[in-house]
Amino acid sequence: MSIILHFFGKLIFWPILLIWALVGLVFKLTGKLITIAIGTLILITGIILCVTIIVIPLGIILILMGICMIIKGIF
Repeated sequence: MSIILHFFGKLIFWPILLIWALVGLVFKLTGKLITIAIGTLILITGIILCVTIIVIPLGIILILMGICMIIKGIF
């Protein structure tokens, strides 16, 4: 039973870990200040996409990615 829960736990958190790895890659390629600036732009783009209602799933993903980039850039 524990193995099944471990597998589903990894499966559930896989998209979050993928976003975090992508943010880490951007952070390695750029500096802290540029990462925060890019994260802010992605966050604003996500908010604008959420307002248009049609592409809300993409907007939510961009908002999460922007927040992750800002957090990783600050800390």
